[in-house]
Amino acid sequence: MAKDTGETKISDLVDRLKMSDSMVQVYRKRLINQGVIASEHRGYLSFVVPYLDEHLRGEF
Repeated sequence: MAKDTGETKISDLVDRLKMSDSMVQVYRKRLINQGVIASEHRGYLSFVVPYLDEHLRGEF
């Protein structure tokens, strides 16, 4: 997700992480419950924590 700005397709994460869709969904659920990411549109994820994506990309 940090490679993208804004929303990221879940299918792109599956490809990048080389994980099964079911495993990505497990982590997706955990991160949503912890308030780190949100899924405002079906099939997409975005960071909720301010500046987290910039920090992970080394821009902050």
